[in-house]
Amino acid sequence: MKIIAFNIWGDYGHFRKFYTTSSPLTFSFPPPSTIAGILGAIYGIGKNEYLRGFSLDRCKIALKIMNPVKKVRMGINLVNTKGGYWTLYSNQYHAPRTPVRTEILKDPYFRIYFTHEDEKVFKAITELLKEHKCIYTVSLGLSWAKNISRKKCR
Repeated sequence: MKIIAFNIWGDYGHFRKFYTTSSPLTFSFPPPSTIAGILGAIYGIGKNEYLRGFSLDRCKIALKIMNPVKKVRMGINLVNTKGGYWTLYSNQYHAPRTPVRTEILKDPYFRIYFTHEDEKVFKAITELLKEHKCIYTVSLGLSWAKNISRKKCR
C-alpha cells in the first residue's frame, strides 16, 4: 500500500461544528469530511461528488497536528437575510448585518496522510502535490477562510 503525506497550513482556519447551522465554534482540526473536500479540491472533484470519491471505504486518511492548537475570537459581520431579503440600510425591522463573535484557529498546520484504492486517483494527486498545484481553491474550513489564509500544499 502506497501512502503520501503532505502539509497544509495557513494564517487562520475555521472548521465549523457540523451539528449546528451557524456555530461560531471550531473544531481543533479538520474532520474527515473536510479532509475529503481538500483532497477533492486538489484532484478536481466537484463539491457534490467528493464525499463519494474519497469515502472511507475507497481511501484511508490520517491527520497529524503539527502546530500547537491556538484559537482566537474574532468579530465577523454576517449578511442578515432573515425574511428572505437583504437591504443595505437598517430599518426598524431589519439590520443589514449580524455581528457574530467567531472562534478561529490561529496558525493551523496539519500533515495529511493519504492512500486510495484507485491507483489512477492516487497517482494524479501525488503528481499535483509534487507540482504544488490544486484544481480548485483549497480553504482551511469555510469558504471565507481562503480569503484570510495562505494555503500551501507541500
